[in-house]
Amino acid sequence: MKINPGNSPENLYPVNKNAKAKLSPKNQNAVAKNQNADASEKTGRVGKGGKKDSPRGYEVDGKRLDALLKESAVMENQFRKMILDLLERQGYSLKNLEGMSSEEIQNLEISVDDEARQEALDLIGPDGPYGVEATSDRIVAFAKVLANKDPSRLPMLRNAIEKGFDAAKSMLGGALPEISMETHTRTMEKFDALEAQLKGDS
Repeated sequence: MKINPGNSPENLYPVNKNAKAKLSPKNQNAVAKNQNADASEKTGRVGKGGKKDSPRGYEVDGKRLDALLKESAVMENQFRKMILDLLERQGYSLKNLEGMSSEEIQNLEISVDDEARQEALDLIGPDGPYGVEATSDRIVAFAKVLANKDPSRLPMLRNAIEKGFDAAKSMLGGALPEISMETHTRTMEKFDALEAQLKGDS
């Protein structure tokens, strides 16, 4: 393909003399040096060397947050497996369910057998991973990592926790089971303790 010289970018979009001079090979090295200097200055402000200049609490403990997320994922898979095992014992497979409409799934008659009932009790019992203490501990642990010793973040986190419980309440028809209400109470008590601790440290 031939390019018409009359349609070069320079002719289509003329630049003034000063701008053209900046684009010349003679000045490109100077421009590059200035850009590198600007980048270094910015890196010093916001990179690893700029922690002292960043707002308090802006950063979080990434390793701790990752550990909490992995722990939650393991527990979610454990709960999911329990449900799938219950369904399979009654003749349903994940493949069957994927082919059903939401209405068909809602109309399924699933009875909770003794094995599933015991598994559920173990999960939500006093020492279980979904028990009141463990669940409230986990919620506040997330809040603690996200707050990162900054009390000003706590109202936002408290609001997020309340919204989470409200969403669960809506999903369950407007009322929470007793164990969820107990978990909410303990979570707020522990959150109050965290708030008092962080405000005392500030």
